Amino acid sequence: MDEAVERSPAAAAAAPPLPLPGHPGRPPGRRGGAARVGAGILLSRLSGLAREQTVAFFFGVGPHADALTAALRVPNALQNLLGEGALSAAFIPIYSRLLEADRREEAGRFAGAIFGLLLATAAGLALCGILLARPLVALLAPGFLADAGAMAAGRAVVDRFALAVGAVRVLFPMTGCLVLSVWALGVLNSHRRFFLPYFAPVLWNSAMITALLLATTAAGSAAAERSGGILRIPFVTSPASMSIHEESTIAALGPMMGVFNNLVMFDQHVKQDSQKSIVPDLATGWNWNEDGTEVTFPLRQGVRWHDGKPFTAADVVCTWDLLMEKSPEKLRFNPRKSFYKNLDQVTANGDYEVTFHLKRPQPAFLMLLASGFSAIYPCGVPPAQMRQHPIGTGPFKFIEFKANENIKVARNPDYWKPDLPYLDGIEYTIIRNPGTAVLAFVSGRVDMTFPFNLTIPLLKDVRNQVPQAICEITPSGGVNRHVLVNRTAPPFDNLDARRAMALSLDRKAFIDIITEGQGDIGGVLQPPPEGLWGMPPDLLKTLTGYNPDVQKNRAEARQIMEKLGYGPNHRLPIKVSTRDLPVYRDPAVILIDQLKQIYLDGELELIDTSRYFPKIMRKEFTVGLNLQTSGPDPDPILDLFYGCGSSLNWDGYCNPEVDKLIVQQSQEPDEARRKLEALIRAFENEQQAYTSLNLSMWSNRYGSYDDLARIKEWSAAGGLGLEEW
Repeated sequence: MDEAVERSPAAAAAAPPLPLPGHPGRPPGRRGGAARVGAGILLSRLSGLAREQTVAFFFGVGPHADALTAALRVPNALQNLLGEGALSAAFIPIYSRLLEADRREEAGRFAGAIFGLLLATAAGLALCGILLARPLVALLAPGFLADAGAMAAGRAVVDRFALAVGAVRVLFPMTGCLVLSVWALGVLNSHRRFFLPYFAPVLWNSAMITALLLATTAAGSAAAERSGGILRIPFVTSPASMSIHEESTIAALGPMMGVFNNLVMFDQHVKQDSQKSIVPDLATGWNWNEDGTEVTFPLRQGVRWHDGKPFTAADVVCTWDLLMEKSPEKLRFNPRKSFYKNLDQVTANGDYEVTFHLKRPQPAFLMLLASGFSAIYPCGVPPAQMRQHPIGTGPFKFIEFKANENIKVARNPDYWKPDLPYLDGIEYTIIRNPGTAVLAFVSGRVDMTFPFNLTIPLLKDVRNQVPQAICEITPSGGVNRHVLVNRTAPPFDNLDARRAMALSLDRKAFIDIITEGQGDIGGVLQPPPEGLWGMPPDLLKTLTGYNPDVQKNRAEARQIMEKLGYGPNHRLPIKVSTRDLPVYRDPAVILIDQLKQIYLDGELELIDTSRYFPKIMRKEFTVGLNLQTSGPDPDPILDLFYGCGSSLNWDGYCNPEVDKLIVQQSQEPDEARRKLEALIRAFENEQQAYTSLNLSMWSNRYGSYDDLARIKEWSAAGGLGLEEW
């Protein structure tokens, strides 16, 4: 096929006027004619470049662009055959000779006859193209035929065949218009009107650009959000499974939250999670009884699981029976079992109402249910299947998980919230190295960066290389860095040794090195103003190890270590364990360097994510550098990480007096009273026992993403508001 047949209608319209075979033509009558022709050519080329950039911006590279390319093949051929080919070979030479012979009336009749013939032919072919669009696309793009089956099987998120068929039906009438426009340009050319034929592509290109921009402006941001497409996100690690209820971190939570719904959730448009920002999800509302021990949720009707089965109250009961270990089915690991220490049972009141029965009042109980870790699982689907191929009611369906490669989810076309989600799918590519992830973003292979794995230097690099990217620095969303100490084994079964380690820490140095000073020092809970429950800075300084005079603290720590028999000539070797991720590894390296100041020689042990938390739970560590959620509310965070026997009490800390204080704040209905300084101070002071040695270094998170209106805010404990993507 020659080059002319390969051009799109837009490209053909942008081409120079057709030559006049057998007719050399006369030069312009005035010296400015050549300049006008040259200007027309230049403007047509510049407008063509602008058109291609605009089209590429809106369609990009992907299934939609594939469908458009396929849809243009037949109209291209017909336009070139009927327009450029037929006119160049027959009409224009004859019409030009009639004009030269001054037979203008005959030339006019001839031109009219050709116009009528072209009009009838183009109309007939356009009608045939509309009616025969499906077999034409099947003939020209047979690879698209498998897309419908792939979508049904969950292997694809866009049906290119259906898109191409729709595009062919739109483009065929346009082909007729282009054929007639080439006739008109040929007539002008024959009459020595050269500038307008050369300038005409500028008008065509301008019309295309204007139409795209006006369509976007008229629809507003909602149209952009509904534009579909696949959002490509680099992901920092490969989770052990896809089961939210069996994983401890965002590794599974991030990609899978969009597969599920909660009973209630945090409003994704409010940046700071609190009880005031909780809104219904699968529940339509909630009501407490008078003594605050029962909360009842009426449920939405008409919601279906991804396998087509209806959602009912039985699914809610099954979910909490599983979490409370009352079900015959068992989770392989139940990290948030302690969330529900105070929950006695969940009962169904018919098919569309459930009641949670508490052992005692717990005003912040809804904070647990609004967490991203409180997804509803379907009855009858075993945990083993949920680990590999989860089924939810959420805006996205699970497609596939390839360990250490990618995670894919696709739009749920039957989602119960109308017009949501906006995206056709999301692809999470496992990229462990932050620098590699940034290169992928800069090169356009991904649409945003992973916010918890980007450093200030990398953020600056992104800003330099991708000026159009939106770069944000926001609070870390309730995650802090801290040191875990195994208090059950020597040498840190000794309280003085743990105290010495606490005194050795220079928290400001962590912030200065890792985040170039952009971070906060806090206690167990996120410090104000981002955190609603953190200790005030003046009070924080009174705790052991938080005195800003680091040299004084370390001098005291060395004295303690010397009393224990250690010193410059008798140093204590220890192993510092952490996850094999930069966000863990970097502070672990700094920790090892600081511990040298008090005669501790650390060796870094890097552990894969899938093995890290099981190893920590088995107490197979001496010192660990960890990250964990610390908010947005003290209930259940304090009990979950520090309560006696709690499921995520990493180092086995247990103090019955502290447990009483935790329960006291948990059942207090007056939020102001829950913030009593005495309670918080008592809890923080108790940490001087230093089983969990809080670095409590709160850094900011950094994110970059292309200017996509459909990308929404990340929420702290609520995870991702994926349904609005």
